[in-house]
Amino acid sequence: MINSSLQLEKFLGRVEELDTVSEAIGRATNDIIFLTGFGGIGKTNFLQEIRLRYSDESKYIVPDIIDYDDYMLDFESVIKDEIIKKIGEKYFQKYYEEIKNKESDIRISQHRKKDIQAKFAEGFNSGVGDKKFVLLIDTLEKVTSLDFWDNFIGDLEGLEHCNVILSGRGTRENANLQALDKSYQYLDTIKEKFDTHQQLKTKFTIDSLELESFDETMCKEYFELKSKLLGINDTITSSDAFACIEILTNGRPIMLDAITELVVRDKHQDDPLKFLQEKFELYDCIYLARYDKEKLDNKKEEFERRSIEHLNVGDNQFDTLSLEEKVVIYLHFIRFINRKMIEELFGAISDEAFGRIQKFVYTKALKFGYITLHDKMEDLLQAYLLSFSNDFKLKIYQEAIGIIEKQLIVYRDKKKTLKVHDLDLKRINRRIQIFQKDIMRLEFLIDEIKDETQLQSKTFIKYEKKFNDAKFDKYREFALELVWLADEHGKYMSREQKVQHAIYEADALTLNNASKKAIDILEKLKKEPDLTPEELSDIDNTLANSYGFMGDLQKAYKLQLGVYEGTSNYQGIKGDLQKEIFVQNHIGNLLLQMTKFHEAEQHLKQVIQNIKTLLKENPKEEDLFQSIKSFSNLEALAYSHLSSIYRFNGAYQKALSTIDKADEIWHEIKSINNINLTSNTRKGDAYRSEGQILKSTMAFDSAKKEIKANVNDKEEIDLNLSIALQYLFESQKYNRLDKEQNAKKEELLDKARTLCEESLLDCYDESDTKQIVLTREYVEANAYLTHILLEQNKPQEAFEATIHQYTIAKERDIPFYMLDAIVSLAEMQKDTSNYYQDIETIQKEYGEVPAYALLLGRLERFEADRLFEKPNCLEEAFGLYAQAIAKIDLHGGYGQYHIREELKKIAHKLHTLNDDMKKSCFEIFKNRLISIKDIEKYSKDVQGMLEDEEFEI
Repeated sequence: MINSSLQLEKFLGRVEELDTVSEAIGRATNDIIFLTGFGGIGKTNFLQEIRLRYSDESKYIVPDIIDYDDYMLDFESVIKDEIIKKIGEKYFQKYYEEIKNKESDIRISQHRKKDIQAKFAEGFNSGVGDKKFVLLIDTLEKVTSLDFWDNFIGDLEGLEHCNVILSGRGTRENANLQALDKSYQYLDTIKEKFDTHQQLKTKFTIDSLELESFDETMCKEYFELKSKLLGINDTITSSDAFACIEILTNGRPIMLDAITELVVRDKHQDDPLKFLQEKFELYDCIYLARYDKEKLDNKKEEFERRSIEHLNVGDNQFDTLSLEEKVVIYLHFIRFINRKMIEELFGAISDEAFGRIQKFVYTKALKFGYITLHDKMEDLLQAYLLSFSNDFKLKIYQEAIGIIEKQLIVYRDKKKTLKVHDLDLKRINRRIQIFQKDIMRLEFLIDEIKDETQLQSKTFIKYEKKFNDAKFDKYREFALELVWLADEHGKYMSREQKVQHAIYEADALTLNNASKKAIDILEKLKKEPDLTPEELSDIDNTLANSYGFMGDLQKAYKLQLGVYEGTSNYQGIKGDLQKEIFVQNHIGNLLLQMTKFHEAEQHLKQVIQNIKTLLKENPKEEDLFQSIKSFSNLEALAYSHLSSIYRFNGAYQKALSTIDKADEIWHEIKSINNINLTSNTRKGDAYRSEGQILKSTMAFDSAKKEIKANVNDKEEIDLNLSIALQYLFESQKYNRLDKEQNAKKEELLDKARTLCEESLLDCYDESDTKQIVLTREYVEANAYLTHILLEQNKPQEAFEATIHQYTIAKERDIPFYMLDAIVSLAEMQKDTSNYYQDIETIQKEYGEVPAYALLLGRLERFEADRLFEKPNCLEEAFGLYAQAIAKIDLHGGYGQYHIREELKKIAHKLHTLNDDMKKSCFEIFKNRLISIKDIEKYSKDVQGMLEDEEFEI
């Protein structure tokens, strides 16, 4: 039997390229080869040929191709795991021990990485011995994390007897393709990293190999070989036909194979050019849809006419379609296809037939497990179904649902066996989402065929529950996908369902950082006639959430309170346990953001109690307007919010034990994003506030991994600002008078400043006018930036940032950051007298909240600093220092760690005095502090101010 793979590769003009790679693999040197070329040129097949050539030879170790699209998450670990699996775990025991030993060393330093990489290289070199290891990695242009490439290069540095072939899209030939696809440009950045890494270049030879497209002659040779493989002696000879094929395919093997298969088999030698222009217009459009939208639009009308003429088939003709054409029909509705499914539908097929199908419907689609088709391509594939009867369509849709449901069972069973941190869990979750969405799509289509005047209530309820599960699991994009899917079938919704659907759309847009669009939808919806009180309540509830995301906390709070207690338009939901849980949680979160901690705590504790009461009765899913999982998730979020309150109040251990309760719930319902992101961010904040910088670093790093996998601007900003604050606090440990310590201090401050400046940019929308859409995050980033700039001795820049912070905070009614700006201005101008009246005005307008005590305490410390510099004012100054500490402690948000930082600053002043004055001022400070506040928890620190020289900054 002919080995079609090798013969085709030989034909494909790859002999020279294969020889080049073979020569590199055969050399004693270590080589890294970048295999490039645009989509469909044959890079994956080329890697497969390399693997086939060397996998059976005893002097080579060749694992399967590692394709980024198969894993995506934690790709660095995947590569290492595949290498270890191929070589043998026994060689990597020291590597595993090194990882275990370093687990307590939370700071991920360069030194720590080097230790781990060295042990990995030691195991690799020992296991490979005199053999040659050939590592093949595909689709590298999608690995957009530059951190990954830094780590990957570090892993390679110590390896011996190793060849690495990295395949990715990139070409020097076609500038238009580069402009359309950013991955081509990104490839240059990756390669530059390798080319400029001097240490790597001492061990590896780095080169590139570009696969080129076929010319007319190669197309002709391909046809001839394909004919022989199919057992057909006569073939097309027209040069015009091959010229046409070259243009249609752009010389890409992936397109050539599909076209050749049908041209040769159907034997249209009489007028091959006409045949190609008509029959294969579909392939032309598929290609154009990827690379030339304008040209496609221009010929769309002509194509639709031709596709109906040449591709439509009736029920009786379905069985006459080719296997590939049938697969395309099912592919359009199933979106996931593999050999088992095909054989279930059409019976047993040969390896060769399955190979044809793979290429026909797009090679990668089958491998990745699902395919998302271009909008235009979906329109084109619909042409296959134009003349089917409704009965026949129903049959296809129902068969497709059956196939997908079988796959769902397989994946859900697989999910049950996995732990929360397993690498495959996210990938399986995404597959399940796609299956669920496709089933819903088919159910909508079935409703349409039945000519229902509105969606069946059962279908809409499924949609509602899936949407809310996606929302609370933080699968924001999936939530929006579901909304848009339902929107396609909007004409079948009842009036009530359309209202609810619009609310869901606004909710999904808010989750995806498009609050302004959401508010526009809801405000327009409120003007609709005949809205019921319940609908108005739901609209205001969602509207409050959108305003909260935008940072307009006062407006959000007023709306939520109206929903809870009732307004002139509707009755409050107080007493409706299920709805009360959700609204109270929103109110608690808003109060937390407004720094009204005591009120927030009461609401959140009530949320937890109500959920426990609700779930204690073991309700059925159908009796709840949200899923049980959603309520459990809400209980965990309430614990998370409480954890923030306890941290603000200085109760760090209580904060950590509370977030652990949230963790338990999230593990139980396998809410991965919340575990990895929300939980780790809260833990990082608590550890940082307590002064455990190493532990907070580990928590923040874990959260960063989740951000990379599940990017959301709002949460990324929150995390980046938490890390910036950590850098700022950490920088205070270093003394500017020491050259090395000063350099370290500046490095940390630069990192903090960069994170704040990036966060400021991320708070704007994508419109030309660049509106601020995340206001609270924006003013918070400005506030942190001010403190960083002051630490960097850049008073003018700090002053400008503070004025801007005050302006935006005042515009958007965020009083805490108005006060924060005022206090910062007082610190910069060394004069507090002008600002007390401003603070009193703000307090009268917005009311007293604990967080203001922190700001007043800071203000009094600045005033005490001013008095300290005046003659004969030392006693008054230290009395005022005591008052400042007492007020800061009242706030609690600074916490014990930050109180100690304030005490250090006061101690610094104390140690500049002579011994007698030092003791006198210390007694005034201590006695005044004791008279105002119980200082038992700070007694050691206060005494240390006088006795312990190490306490001095």
